[in-house]
Amino acid sequence: MIKHQTLKIKILVGEIENYIGELYVQAGKMNYQRLSEIERKLSEDNSLEFNYICLQTPRLHIENQYLTATLWLIIRPDVIELVNITSNQRSFLSTGEYNTILNVFYKDIILKVKFKGVRRILSKPFFELKDVMGEKCAEALIRFSNFANKDSGLTNDMDIRQWAEFIKLAYRTKARISAEELEQWLKEDGWRDIYAERLVSYYEYSLDLLKYV
Repeated sequence: MIKHQTLKIKILVGEIENYIGELYVQAGKMNYQRLSEIERKLSEDNSLEFNYICLQTPRLHIENQYLTATLWLIIRPDVIELVNITSNQRSFLSTGEYNTILNVFYKDIILKVKFKGVRRILSKPFFELKDVMGEKCAEALIRFSNFANKDSGLTNDMDIRQWAEFIKLAYRTKARISAEELEQWLKEDGWRDIYAERLVSYYEYSLDLLKYV
C-alpha cells in the first residue's frame, strides 16, 4: 500500500547551522527559492516550538502536468525533518505527487550536500499491513475482506463475526494503522467508497469503546 514518505536528516550537534547553509547553497543551484520572509514570520511566532526551512521548488513536470510546491522542514538541535509539502496551484497533492516531489528534492539537493556525520533517512513509499498491525491482525482483516461482500458492507453474521475478530485483535495488539490508512487499504482491496468509509467509522468507534472495557 502506498503512503506518504518521510525524511529526516540527522546532523552532529553544533553543526546544524553550517549544514543548513550548505543546503541553501545547493537549493539555489537547483533553482529552488528560499522563502525567507515566511521563515522569518514563523520564527517570530512564539506559539511554534521550532524554526522552519521553507523552500519552493522550480517548475516540475509530474504525472503529465507542471506544478510548483513548497517544502516545509522543521529544525531541531540535531535533526531536520520534513513535515509537509504543499502545492502552489491547488489545495492538495496526491500521495504519488507528494512522494515524487520529495524524491526529486532528495536526489537533487539532500544527496548532493556533502557533510561529515550526516545520516539521511528517507522512508519507503510502500508498506504491508503486517508492518503496522502484526501478522495475526493483518490476516484477520484480509480474511474478512476476502469473504465479505464489498458492495454491501456488513450484511450477514459471518461478515460481522470476522470483522469483530479483526477489531478484537486490533485492540489487543494495539494496531498502529490509522483510519486514513485503513480506508485506503479497503478501497484498494475493492470496497466501494461508501462502505470503506463506514467500516473505518466502525473501526474508530469500536476501538474507542474498548478503551473503557
